[in-house]
Amino acid sequence: MKFDQKSKLLTMIRGDSGSLTVSIVNSQGEEVEAPEMVLSIRKRLESNEYALQVPFDPETKAFTFEHKDTAELKPGNYVWDIECRKDGRVATLGPFTCKVVGDVTREVV
Repeated sequence: MKFDQKSKLLTMIRGDSGSLTVSIVNSQGEEVEAPEMVLSIRKRLESNEYALQVPFDPETKAFTFEHKDTAELKPGNYVWDIECRKDGRVATLGPFTCKVVGDVTREVV
């Protein structure tokens, strides 16, 4: 899994596991407690069906993707965002582009 900080492009290989680590900082640059967050991926922005949703784990400070989460994704471009919730407020980061690359090895023999 690869994340480009400038373009916000998230690239993953179908079937791979990985994580996206997030730090939440205040205006002074000090790390603060993270809100409840979920990373969502859809094929199209207008779609009502999620290709994948991954909750944020405050202990690891990451969104962690397992093999089972990405194994059935079709290669191509998707959209993704992160929704943050705290004290009744909601803020969304995104939408951004996610690129799923096809894998060569589908099963180990």
